[in-house]
Amino acid sequence: MRLTYSQRTGSSTLILGLLGLALVEVALIGGLISVLVPSPLRWVLLAALAALTLWAMLSALSPFVTAHHLDAETLQLRFGLAVRAKLPRAQIATATLVSVPSGVMAGATYTPERRELRLGLHTQGLIQLELAEPLSIRVGLRGGGSVERIILALDEPELLLTALTGSAPAAPTTEITQPMAVAVGPGPTGMPLLVADGLARCYGQRSIVAGLSFAVRAGEIYGFLGPNGAGKTTTIKLLVGLLTPDAGRVSIAGHDVWKAPLAARAALGYVADRALLTERLTGREYLYFLAQLRALPLPEAQARSAALLDQFELGPHADCLSGSYSLGMRRKLALAGALLHRPPVLVLDEPFNGLDPRAAYRLKLLLRDLADAGSAILLSTHDLAAMELVADRVGLLHAGRLVAEGRPDEVRSLAAAESLEQAFLQLTVTP
Repeated sequence: MRLTYSQRTGSSTLILGLLGLALVEVALIGGLISVLVPSPLRWVLLAALAALTLWAMLSALSPFVTAHHLDAETLQLRFGLAVRAKLPRAQIATATLVSVPSGVMAGATYTPERRELRLGLHTQGLIQLELAEPLSIRVGLRGGGSVERIILALDEPELLLTALTGSAPAAPTTEITQPMAVAVGPGPTGMPLLVADGLARCYGQRSIVAGLSFAVRAGEIYGFLGPNGAGKTTTIKLLVGLLTPDAGRVSIAGHDVWKAPLAARAALGYVADRALLTERLTGREYLYFLAQLRALPLPEAQARSAALLDQFELGPHADCLSGSYSLGMRRKLALAGALLHRPPVLVLDEPFNGLDPRAAYRLKLLLRDLADAGSAILLSTHDLAAMELVADRVGLLHAGRLVAEGRPDEVRSLAAAESLEQAFLQLTVTP
C-alpha cells in the first residue's frame, strides 16, 4: 500500500519560490568565483558549488515524489532523501489519530529528548505511532537516533489506520467511549502497553514490592488484587512515577517512566484511591485546567469536557465548586479528568469507591468500551464481584509478590474455588 503525504500541502509554491531565490544566489556566487578566482581553482569551486546545489535541490524536491509503503510485515518510511527506514508492524503498539499537532511539522524532524520523529509537509491527517520498543532511525546524513514515537502527516490517514487495526477509524470526536488511541493488536492479545519488569521497593529493612513483573496489553482490563498491606498502592505509585523503585523498570506505551517521564505521562490516565481536586475550581474549570496542562486547544477542551460531564452526570453541577461535591461526585470528576486527553493506558485505584450502584454500573460499561476500543486498563479494587465480571485477567498480589495471575476462571481453578472471592481468601493466607 502506497501512503502519500504531499497532496494536501500548500508548501510546494513556497519551496519552489525559495529554490528560485537560492538559484539566483548560486548564480551570483558562481559569477563572483568566475571573475575573482584564477584557474584551475575556479573550476574546482564551480564544480563543488554545482554539486552542492544539485544535492540541495534534490533534498528539497524529493519529498514530493516519494511516499511511505505498507506491506504485510513492515511499514517502510520513505521521506525524500532524508529518511529511509523499515518499521516492523509488530513494533507498532498503538496508532493514534492526532487532530491538532503540538509544534510545527516541517520536513523530517527528530527530537532526541522525546525520542520523537516527525515526517510531514502539512499539519493535516496526522497519525501518531507509539512503538513497543525503541527503534534506531537515521535522519539525513548524520542525524536521527533512537525513536519511540513517530508522527506522520498523510493525505489519507484512514488507509493506514484501517490496515493496522482492521476497521475504519472514526474522526476525533467528543465521545469519550471512542478514545483516540487505537490498539493495533486484537483484544487482549494486543501489544503490551503497561509493563512492569522486576520492580522492587523497600522501606528501611522491610521489602514492600519484591521483583514484581507483569504486563497489561492493549484491549485488556487487568484486575490488580491483594489484601491490605500487600503492596498494591506502592506498586501503583511505582507504575505512574510517583515513587522511584530500588530496582526494575516500568514502561507506558513504550516509554520508560523515569527515562522519558513526559512521554510516559502523556500516554497515561491515572486516578488515585483518593480524589485530589482543586477545590476552589468548579468542575468545568478543573477539566479546563487539566486540558491546559495537556496542551489541548480550547475548542477541543470545551467539547471533551462537556461530553465527560454529561457522561458522568455532572452537567447540572459543572459550575459548582468541586469542594462542595460529594465523595461520589468527586470520584466522577477525577475519572473525567483521567479520560480527558484520551490516553491509551489507564491506571485506576479503587475507582468504584463512593459511586452509587447506577454510576458503578455505567463505569463498568465504559471501561469495557474503552478496552474494546484498544485501551490498556489496570484496575485495582476490593470489589471482587465487580472484578470477576469486568476483568480479562487478574493478578493477585501478596507480600509484594504475584501469587497468581490469569483469567478469573484460571485463578479460581488454581485454588479449586467456586468464586474469585474464595480463591482470594485461600491464596492470601499468611503462613
